[in-house]
Amino acid sequence: MVYIIILLITENKGLFLVPIVAMGIILVCWLWYSPLKYIIENRSFYIISGWRKSKVYPISDFTIVKKSRTILASPARGLKRLEIETKRGDWIIISPKEREEFIKTIKTINPGIKTPDLS
Repeated sequence: MVYIIILLITENKGLFLVPIVAMGIILVCWLWYSPLKYIIENRSFYIISGWRKSKVYPISDFTIVKKSRTILASPARGLKRLEIETKRGDWIIISPKEREEFIKTIKTINPGIKTPDLS
């Protein structure tokens, strides 16, 4: 993207695009480097990504936690992801740094969670 800005400036064409491209670069960098937190609190799970807080998921609704390598957009920065399925049919894709500790914590709250490929 920086190359595009340099090209636009040196060619003296489309100078009006420079601020738009620059804002795009800033937005992408901000989204990538903004804080991403997975929080377990009061037997519930939620995600804070940048300024947004996700909806609250009761851990008692979790049914299955399994490995995932999907590239779908999600609040997961790594590719070693976990897919969480809930009783309501929702699924959440995350990539906690301490995967085993995360699974241990949620299984303490809800021992009925199945972990088919994580045992």
